[in-house]
Amino acid sequence: IVGVEAEPEMIMIFHLQECYTDSTGSYIVYAPIDIMAMNMILGGGNPDPDRVQILASGFAVLPDRPTAHGEETGGSILTVSFKIIDFNLAALEYLPPNSVLTLYKLITETVTMIVDALLL
Repeated sequence: IVGVEAEPEMIMIFHLQECYTDSTGSYIVYAPIDIMAMNMILGGGNPDPDRVQILASGFAVLPDRPTAHGEETGGSILTVSFKIIDFNLAALEYLPPNSVLTLYKLITETVTMIVDALLL
């Protein structure tokens, strides 16, 4: 469980996170959850599924091919997944241009940060 600092007037968000790595690849899966829902779950309460939503997102980094003994490592394949709810959608078949732009920025910035972290 990772906490994110928030402004005093904002709701504090935690991230439930699972990560794993071995020679076949690595993954990180996380889900943001607000402090009230977290307290309800940790307190043993029975959370209302309509109020506590687990929107899991994450990424996996896999080698693009196996390496032979003594061979330099090859590249990697990055798979990114986001689960997002937009309550403002008028129809499931239509995604407004501003939502497309927001999603594009989210995906490109996330991929850039992951690639930068891998190159360190």
